[in-house]
Amino acid sequence: MTRLSPRFVLPYALVPLLAVLAGCGADGPTGLKVQATTSTVMQGGSAIAISATGGRKGDKVSWKLLPASAGTLTPSADTRSAIYFPGTTGATGTLNIEATLRSDKEVLTLQVKPSPASELVASLPQWWQTVNVTGGTGITGEPRGFAPDGAGGYYISYAAPTAKVVQVKAGGIPVEISALAGYGIIGGAKDGTLYLVQDAGNNALTISKRTPDGKLAVLTRTAQHDGKKATIDGPSGAATALSPRFAVDGSGNLYALDVSKVRKIASDGSWGTLAGDGCGMGGAAACPTFPAAGKGSAARIGQGTAIVAGTEGTLYVASAGSILKVTAAGDVTILAGATNERSDSRMIDGAGTDAYFHQPLSLSLDAAGNLYALDYDTIRRITPAGAVSTVATGIGAQQQGRLELSATRIRMNDDGTLAFLRAVDLRRVKVQ
Repeated sequence: MTRLSPRFVLPYALVPLLAVLAGCGADGPTGLKVQATTSTVMQGGSAIAISATGGRKGDKVSWKLLPASAGTLTPSADTRSAIYFPGTTGATGTLNIEATLRSDKEVLTLQVKPSPASELVASLPQWWQTVNVTGGTGITGEPRGFAPDGAGGYYISYAAPTAKVVQVKAGGIPVEISALAGYGIIGGAKDGTLYLVQDAGNNALTISKRTPDGKLAVLTRTAQHDGKKATIDGPSGAATALSPRFAVDGSGNLYALDVSKVRKIASDGSWGTLAGDGCGMGGAAACPTFPAAGKGSAARIGQGTAIVAGTEGTLYVASAGSILKVTAAGDVTILAGATNERSDSRMIDGAGTDAYFHQPLSLSLDAAGNLYALDYDTIRRITPAGAVSTVATGIGAQQQGRLELSATRIRMNDDGTLAFLRAVDLRRVKVQ
């Protein structure tokens, strides 16, 4: 007679548990972990990215803002990440975001701080007015440039309807400088030296330098340009420019962001192209949605919106939601900002290309090499390594019906404050 070997039968309840444990090796599920790009956010500031890891491939994560936590939370399509936007109102302090993966729960705690308050430097003449433009309304008669006067105040220039320059002291009344009628400010030094531009029409430009003693000297000129042709490099008086935005470094070297080209103006007044392929200019092909790194004409600058000069010939350019670094040799790299399309247009703080910008309109640098960008209604700091954070919010553009309250230019001061220019006033905010 054959005897059967004894057989051990597992209790039914343990079968699914062991099945789970059997998959917990190197390729099995892991515990839930949640992390954010920063532990601190600013009320009304940029969004931050939050991500979750753990579980098996395909497991869904559910996200929830716990009670008393202001703002909005938007999960990604695969639910493994989410974007938290702090919103413009609500209590500051701590907030809690809960992530759930199967039976695991983890709560991420963030600190919400208020934006530093700005202070008035000086009120400005009410020369601005709203005008009808395609698709809505615009503003004219607002200031377009400013620079220190070397004595604790500022020079401010207006481009339209009449080009003029005023000088203003803190709390004082602006005084028009009649000798500078017809000029616009494109840069300045701490001692009150000004770099100025005049337009005789069709972008026939004259760039001049005014020293603190009031003496003017022409640095370069461009010939007329009708906008239908590519720009021309060459000597002063023969070179052409389409729509340049200028930058001046600490040694007085001049640079221009001319639509999709970065150009350098030599000490003899001649113009040359440092980087960019000239897309969108004259008969050239349209620019790509996003810029691309490269050297010289192989780089794609795109439609640039702001430029600032650093040290040793390094330039920083804002273009299509990205911040580009341009070396003296013409090498272009993406320091920070998106390089691909997003369905969510919110600004997002983060490192390098994980960060997103709306459209920076003005750039400034501090002594440590940190870059500051005026991005919609926020001031955002970009470190030399490309880490992006919000340092001030709500400086004007949020008030949609009041275009005169929108900031247009920023400038870093030695005391850690950043001055910003609006149609109605000049203000400053502590960002260091």
